[in-house]
Amino acid sequence: MMVVNETIKKLAKKSTTSSTNNHDENNHGEQYFSHDVQIIWSLIFGTMITVGLLANLLVLATIGGHKSLHTVTNCFLLNLTVSDLVTLLFNATFNFVFMITGHWPFGHRYCVVNNFITNLTIAISVFTIMFTSKERYNAIVYPLEKRMTKNRALINILIIWIASAIFAIPALIFSRTLHDTSMQRTVCLMVWPDGYPGKSKLDFFYNLLFLVLTYLLPLMTMAIAYTLMARVLWGSKQIGETSQAQASLVRSKQKVVRMLICVVIVFAVCWLPYHVYFLTTYQWPELTTARGIQHIFLAIYWLAMFNSVLNPIILLLMNKRFRRYSTKFLNFWPLNRAFNSDAASSLTTNAAAPVAQQFNNNTSGGQRPSNLIMVVKSHSPNFNRTTSELLGDGGGTVNHISNEQNLSNKILPNHHNFSSLSSPTLSNMANNNTTVKNSFYSPLVVPD
Repeated sequence: MMVVNETIKKLAKKSTTSSTNNHDENNHGEQYFSHDVQIIWSLIFGTMITVGLLANLLVLATIGGHKSLHTVTNCFLLNLTVSDLVTLLFNATFNFVFMITGHWPFGHRYCVVNNFITNLTIAISVFTIMFTSKERYNAIVYPLEKRMTKNRALINILIIWIASAIFAIPALIFSRTLHDTSMQRTVCLMVWPDGYPGKSKLDFFYNLLFLVLTYLLPLMTMAIAYTLMARVLWGSKQIGETSQAQASLVRSKQKVVRMLICVVIVFAVCWLPYHVYFLTTYQWPELTTARGIQHIFLAIYWLAMFNSVLNPIILLLMNKRFRRYSTKFLNFWPLNRAFNSDAASSLTTNAAAPVAQQFNNNTSGGQRPSNLIMVVKSHSPNFNRTTSELLGDGGGTVNHISNEQNLSNKILPNHHNFSSLSSPTLSNMANNNTTVKNSFYSPLVVPD
């Protein structure tokens, strides 16, 4: 794969040099694009970068602000989000300025940093997606084997950053800024020992290796892995009767796999034109000076950077927990109410009906509500989770009840005999002249 900035510099130099050769000397101060074209492309890139930054920051805040989201899979997704943020903040903006003006005004040091970040973040994104796929593959295809821990995931993330940095070292060594006196501009590119990009064999082999290791090989590996996962989740049939909990667990895994497949497909589609452009222009260098090639490459580069915008959007749209927590973080009341009411109604309509009837019978005397009963909602699909039921009186006192009992045995030992479990509790409440302040009484563990 040809590094973004190297292609940009070569494109800028060749296209502008061609323009100089075809026009008079009064083109000395000519703009790379006309003013109107610069405004249009600036709006396109500016919108993309702004939306990408906001979406990635929202995912970052959502994962960081909720401990229930601190899972192994989400550790890798958080690393992918950080990589996307670095790309949008420290790479896309500066490259766009250079592409649209044909001039690098940010100095030699940042030329080196910019080229390094380009290779670094691409490698981090690919390797992170691969590690995420590997973690899901082991959990689904080999469910009885030991699962990856969060500490191990953090070590793998550190390995990803180190390996990516090593792979991007040539950008630190060979990046240069060159001053074009004929056009009074500076270009930033990688100058290899055997020549400039497009003519250097070292540059070609390095970028070809980058193409194989960060695109072709990862996509082939993940295609095989997700095919095997799909066979397990959708193709296999379990012997005997499947319980509701087992079916729910399978559906949860299917949703995660769908989301990750979407991330992989989006990555492949967004970066494919960029790789095709590199291979094509290396074989036919004259294409880099063709009319309109600047617009074509800007569109190709925009699509590649748009991958960093789509990743957080996929997480927010296809993961219910991400979506619910992000709306809570934004405190967008209409969405909060919609998500919470939908989740509550779908889980409590059937099970809470006998409780509501018993509650209405025991409180028909019209006693004024004075106590608050609340059941801790579990954010795990596993119902066998030890926790406590909270009872709060009208004065705000909170008492912990039976923290030693298994929550599923204490609150939901038998879904079909739910009213008999709740009847003593409701009778005691009626005798004490108390009712529930909540709009509905739901002693259920609400899974995500």
